[in-house]
Amino acid sequence: MEWWIYRRRGERLRCFDRSVAAGVFVGAWLFLSAAYAFYLSPVVPFPTFSAFILTGVALLAGIAIPAMVLRLFPRIPALTLASLFVVWIFLFPVDFPRIGWTLILVGVVFGAITAIAVLSRRRALRVIAFSVDAILFAAGIALCVRDTDKSPDHVNGGEVVRIEYGAGADECLVDGSAYFRKVSRIDSMVRRNILGFGSEALPLRGVVYLPRDGQESPLLVMLHGSHYMLEESHPGYEYLALELAARGYAVALIDENFINKSFSGSYGSHDYKGRGWLLLKNLEYLRTLVSDDSSPFHGKIDFDNMAFAGHSRGGDGVASAMWLNGLDRSPVDPSESFDFNFGIKGVIEIAPTAMLTMPDEMPYKYNNVDYLLLHGDKDADVSFLYGLRRYNLACFTDSAYHFKAAVLIDGANHGQFNTVWGADDRQPPASWLLDRSNAIDGELQRRLAVDYIAAFLDVSLRNAGEIPEILRKGAQPGDMVRWDDTQCRYAARFDDCPGREGVTELLLRDNSRMTQYNHGMCLDKEGRCHVGFDTAMVVTPGQQLLFSAFSGGQIGLAVSLFSGNDIVAADTVTVTAPPVKRLSLMPLLFPVQGDGEREQFLSTFCIPLPLADSVTVTAVRFSRVGGCDVPVIVDDIGFRRHFER
Repeated sequence: MEWWIYRRRGERLRCFDRSVAAGVFVGAWLFLSAAYAFYLSPVVPFPTFSAFILTGVALLAGIAIPAMVLRLFPRIPALTLASLFVVWIFLFPVDFPRIGWTLILVGVVFGAITAIAVLSRRRALRVIAFSVDAILFAAGIALCVRDTDKSPDHVNGGEVVRIEYGAGADECLVDGSAYFRKVSRIDSMVRRNILGFGSEALPLRGVVYLPRDGQESPLLVMLHGSHYMLEESHPGYEYLALELAARGYAVALIDENFINKSFSGSYGSHDYKGRGWLLLKNLEYLRTLVSDDSSPFHGKIDFDNMAFAGHSRGGDGVASAMWLNGLDRSPVDPSESFDFNFGIKGVIEIAPTAMLTMPDEMPYKYNNVDYLLLHGDKDADVSFLYGLRRYNLACFTDSAYHFKAAVLIDGANHGQFNTVWGADDRQPPASWLLDRSNAIDGELQRRLAVDYIAAFLDVSLRNAGEIPEILRKGAQPGDMVRWDDTQCRYAARFDDCPGREGVTELLLRDNSRMTQYNHGMCLDKEGRCHVGFDTAMVVTPGQQLLFSAFSGGQIGLAVSLFSGNDIVAADTVTVTAPPVKRLSLMPLLFPVQGDGEREQFLSTFCIPLPLADSVTVTAVRFSRVGGCDVPVIVDDIGFRRHFER
């Protein structure tokens, strides 16, 4: 009798062991296959199916050996323990382990339900359990197929010439081993086998879009960010290149996809110096083609009138290129001499990372170049305004006209600036948990990007007046803008007096609360702030009062300008708080930095001054209107003449 009971218990244990192990296997299978289908999609003919097969074989092979060893202990659930051990090894190096373990837990639950159904004598219960398992598995497979944003944009291609360079007989190789060294041996082997080359023989290649009129044109150089090396990123900016080339600009889309991450690893977080170096080597090669009488590029690009644009880690890439462009020797390889000296007039950063720092650990500082920062408030990849650090440090010290602007685009995400990257800011399975509410569609987002960038280039490269209205007021009602130019005369800024009463440091909303390299003055508990000017300023008719402000909620802000004890001008403006938008549907499972928090973004305000005569002003007072008790910070208090219409 006791032997029969033990046998029945052993059968039950083995049934549960097999079912739970199968659940673990299926959960891991779904997670790993989703991720690897995303990485491998350009390589395999049927990406999702092939990834499922490869992952399944790898998991089965991994489970077999520990399961055979554990079989020596009959009272231990060998398959379950072996599958958990192997899955732990698989999940250790990959992204989003929380999601992986959650899928595995779901698999364990359904495995246990399946075991109960198998042991049950009721056929209906078995049918229901197996049907639920099949539906779950089919749903998981369907979710693994990602939807890349391939929607066509309306562009005018009839006025544009498209030319590829660096392919075939025109191939030019450079040794980048000094810049791209931090890579595992396995990843190095994978890259060589798939790409056919290593970091010591990197190709210079890309696509250039030229106006059909054949005239020498100002140049915009566009650098993509870190994506997946087997899925080309640079064609995702063709919409921008076609629009700008139709307006008379030459646009170069640089191909650096081969230094992006692969399914086997990446060059690490310090590759941005190499990205900038490789961009400049591409331009150096293009310059030789432009000087060649037999080249289709001959005489068509003005390398003394250029702008850089970088998206995501490409933002760090263009910052690095700006730094290296001014050096005569490589800071990475002292034996390499530089002779770049390109005439870069402006820099555009789209949702950039800002990891590039100088030897003193300070971020790279733009000097005497126009600067435009674009970032979306639904960005779930670079989910905080990293670029504000470079915006705040950018300075103008020469006598030429310069300007800078930062735009927080309402509803824009990270990937839709690139048609290849699309609507998903993360790869599966994390993309399943993105909160897509209050997001704009890809076509509108790219239309806004074109409008902002074209307006910027018209002033920066064509000297078409001063900072345009779209970069002072925004292209759509929800966009928030901060700007500055060399026509502004400032009476009070607070970066040089961090210890002054009421002065606070503005921080980013990332986990470490990095500094924005900016300070402002807080309104006191009564909602007031009186700022006396260190030096009295003479304000003439036709000028306006400038300041920037941040508020934790929508408020009215009364502004009074003083000359001694007399108020010479007063007005009230509405300060709108930067939006708080959800980025993740399940923050505990898929946390995103800054999710549900408000970014301390200062917007710029202009108040016309109704002055009949010149007046000497000595102070300004800010007062919160209404009973909304929210934090308010002001900065950049100064004056500027009215803009010409």
